[in-house]
Amino acid sequence: MINHEGLNKLINIMKNAKSKNLIKTGVWAMGSLCSGNPDIEFETVKGILTYLTNLVLKEEDIEILHYATTVLNYLSKRNDELMFQTMVESGCLKKIIFFLKS
Repeated sequence: MINHEGLNKLINIMKNAKSKNLIKTGVWAMGSLCSGNPDIEFETVKGILTYLTNLVLKEEDIEILHYATTVLNYLSKRNDELMFQTMVESGCLKKIIFFLKS
């Protein structure tokens, strides 16, 4: 599913979602797809990385934030410089650190 644009299709559904539950379920599904999959290429997940970092910056729902940061954690385990750079440049790490401190 990851190699067949499944993640990008999931993002498109979530971008148009009117329900927080749909977003929550979609982000949870992303986590399920990305966990334990160390061979994901940056180009494959670039779109979801952008979506997730924006979600972390703007979202207030604690469960959605939990799932989004969990997916970012899975992606960061790849030790890919582009992934780290994208996360740093997005500014989402500041908000994650804020949550960890509180």
